[in-house]
Amino acid sequence: MKKRRILLGLVLTLGLFAPSVSADGLPFAVTPQPMKAQLDKTAHYYDLKTHPGQVVVLKMQVKNLTQTTKTVRMIPEPARTNPLGDVVYDRTVGQAINPRLGFDKLATSTQRIKLSAGQTRHLTVKVRLPKTMGNGVIAGGLHFQEVTAQRQRSQQQMLGNRYAYVLGVVLHTGPVKKVAKVNLQARTIGHQVGIAISNKANQFVNQVKVTQTVKDAKGHVVHQAAVQGKQLAPNVAATLTLDQHTYQPGDYQVTTRFVSKAVHQTVTNNIKVK
Repeated sequence: MKKRRILLGLVLTLGLFAPSVSADGLPFAVTPQPMKAQLDKTAHYYDLKTHPGQVVVLKMQVKNLTQTTKTVRMIPEPARTNPLGDVVYDRTVGQAINPRLGFDKLATSTQRIKLSAGQTRHLTVKVRLPKTMGNGVIAGGLHFQEVTAQRQRSQQQMLGNRYAYVLGVVLHTGPVKKVAKVNLQARTIGHQVGIAISNKANQFVNQVKVTQTVKDAKGHVVHQAAVQGKQLAPNVAATLTLDQHTYQPGDYQVTTRFVSKAVHQTVTNNIKVK
C-alpha cells in the first residue's frame, strides 16, 4: 500500500462488537452473534480466522427501538482509505485496503429488513471467499441505516449520511502474523514534526495511542502532542502529524511512544527543521 500522509489519526473506525449496539439518533440496534473463529476477543468488530474457499456466515439481530414500523437497509461495503488515511465505506472515495478482492462482491448483497414496533429480526450475511485467493486480509463493513422516503432514491446518499451504523468485518486467510512491533521514525513535514509508522503484519493494531515529546537543542521541552483510540491497518505504511504545531528552524530531539494492547515502543530521533 502506498505511503499516505495522515492528519490526526491512523485508520479504521468500525462498529462496536458488543451485546447490543446502536448510534446516537438511530431508531434501531444491531446485535452481532459472537463467533468461535474470533481472533481478538476484545476487538470491536468481527476479526475472524478463515481459509480460502470458506463461506463465512455472520449472524446478527436487528431491533426496532421505536413504536412505529421501520425499514432498515444493510449494504456491504469494502473498507477504503481516503486521502487523509481514514477508513471509509464509500466506494467513490480513496483506495481499497485489499484492491484485488472487494468485500461488497464477496458478501451477501444489499438486504432490507422491515420491523414492526419493537420487533427484533435475525439477519444472516454470507461472505464467500474464493478458493484461489491465497493468504491475506479482506476488510469491509456492514452498513446499516433506516430507509426513509428521501433515502429511497439514492443508495449513495445513504452511505454518506452520518446517522448510520457500520459493523466492521476483517477476515484473515492463512497464518496470522502476530504484531510484535511497528516501525517508527520521526521526520519533518515542512515546519511540522511528524512520525512515519509502518505495520508489516497482516493484522490491525487496535486502540493505538501515539505521543510525542519534542526538545530543542538545549534539552528544553518545547511541545508535546498525542492521539489515541486509533487503529493501524495491516500491511500499511503512513506518515502522520499529531497536531498543527509548527517549529522554528533548528535541531530537535523527538521521543515518540507507541502504545497498544500488544505493542509498546519508544523511539528517540534527532531531526532538523529547515
